[in-house]
Amino acid sequence: MQWLERNFIVRARRGPTGPGFSPDALPEANHLEAVTQAVLSALFRATTHRADTAIHVVLEGAPDPPRTLRFGGDDLGSLVGLDERSIAEATREALRASVGIGNDEERTSPHGVVITRTSFDSLIKQACELDGFYYLHRRGEDIRDVVPQTPAVFVLSDHLAMPKKSEHYMKRLGARPLSVGPKLLFAAQCIVLIHNELDR
Repeated sequence: MQWLERNFIVRARRGPTGPGFSPDALPEANHLEAVTQAVLSALFRATTHRADTAIHVVLEGAPDPPRTLRFGGDDLGSLVGLDERSIAEATREALRASVGIGNDEERTSPHGVVITRTSFDSLIKQACELDGFYYLHRRGEDIRDVVPQTPAVFVLSDHLAMPKKSEHYMKRLGARPLSVGPKLLFAAQCIVLIHNELDR
C-alpha cells in the first residue's frame, strides 16, 4: 500500500462492494454519502487539491466484501467534479473494475482509483508501521495537545461506530486515540478539523 504524508482510513461497514447503486440515491446505498463527503474533505480545498494526502475507503457490505479504494492526491487521474455524485460515480466505476479481483490483488480504475481486496485489519496492520498512527475517539487525547508525527494515518468510521474489538486491535498495534472536540461529528467534519490543525 502506498502512503503519503497525510493518510485517512474510513471504514464503511455496510458500504456497497458492487456497482449496483445509483449515484443519485446515496442514502439508499447504506449512506454512501458519508464516504463521498469524506473523500471530498480529505483531498480538496478551495483553490487546489492536497497532493500530500490519500484516503483509503474500506467497504465491507454486500455483495462481495471487502474492497479497499485508494483516492490519492498524488495521482487523481481523470477524476473530475468536486461533488458527491462525481465521487460516487468514480467509486462505482472502481467497483465495476474490481469484479473478480483476488486477495491482495491491485487494480486501477480509469479515474485513477486504486482497488484492492484488502480487509480493514490487514490495512491497519500495514498502517501501524507509519510514524504517526491514530484513530478518532471522543475520549481520546485532544489533537491540540498532540503534535502528530508524520507520515501519519488517521482512522475513522462512517455513520456506524467502530466496533470495540477493532479499537482494541488498533491499540494493541500502537494506535493513539485522538479527539477533535467534545461533540460527535461526521467523518468528513473530523477530516477537515484534522487538516486544519496540521495546516496551522
